[in-house]
Amino acid sequence: ISGYTPFIINIGYLATILSCSVSGFFYAYVKNARQLKLLTKSRISFAHYTVDRSFQIRENVMLMKYIIHFILPSAIISSPCFLCFAYNSYGREEWLVSRSIAYALWDLFFVIFRVIYLHREITKHPLIFKEFRKLGIVQIFQRTQV
Repeated sequence: ISGYTPFIINIGYLATILSCSVSGFFYAYVKNARQLKLLTKSRISFAHYTVDRSFQIRENVMLMKYIIHFILPSAIISSPCFLCFAYNSYGREEWLVSRSIAYALWDLFFVIFRVIYLHREITKHPLIFKEFRKLGIVQIFQRTQV
């Protein structure tokens, strides 16, 4: 036994954990969305559901849509960051130069991701955008877009 876990086993373990968590989230979302749809079409009587439960289902669906709105773009954009970090962390000792380059690319991708993601989130929400406009921070982005 060499004393360390091979890279492919770490990736497989992470993929298993991520797929289980995404599947659980998707199942909960579909179940809540189906219940909300049946409640709005009056196929389920409100005698079976209290007002609190119907509002809870609506809140669950809205919260899950909100989470997907944030998680999906960040997962897509940050996946190169993860690959570079994993290569640096679990790459062979002999690959010192390429591991250093991977770590530098991780930093670069992370900075690019933060700038793009923050710009997207600020400009997408009108109230947040209005507050940043009051602060004078957004004028930099508006000048570069014109």
